[in-house]
Amino acid sequence: MVFLAAVTTAAIAGTGLVFDVYMNLHFWEFSSKDIKWFFFAAVGAAAAFALIAPLQRRFEKQRIVITTVALIMLLGMTKLGFRFAGIWPDNGQPLLLPLLVMHMAVMSLAGAILIIMCAAIIPDIVDEN
Repeated sequence: MVFLAAVTTAAIAGTGLVFDVYMNLHFWEFSSKDIKWFFFAAVGAAAAFALIAPLQRRFEKQRIVITTVALIMLLGMTKLGFRFAGIWPDNGQPLLLPLLVMHMAVMSLAGAILIIMCAAIIPDIVDEN
């Protein structure tokens, strides 16, 4: 089950990242100069390495996986949901790019934690068997 969850998550994340390129260009109407700022979303993934040890001390691995999957699903829906609800700024407004970069940073944080936790659960399963 863990393997299937990890493969499914990786497939969904890969597909989502490919579509993000097109969404940034055509839906959000960012220029190539604007898109370079999404590199800073990697800060979220880097922060996962600092947060993983305290999270593991406080919570069970399964609970962390379930929470990060739920967070990723929720965040995946909010980006477009907020646009259609009129919550996000309109295209061309200066606040839109930082909000979307922060959104991607939080998604990267949750995704990195999820990947690390899935890798950490596998030895526990092997040990149990």
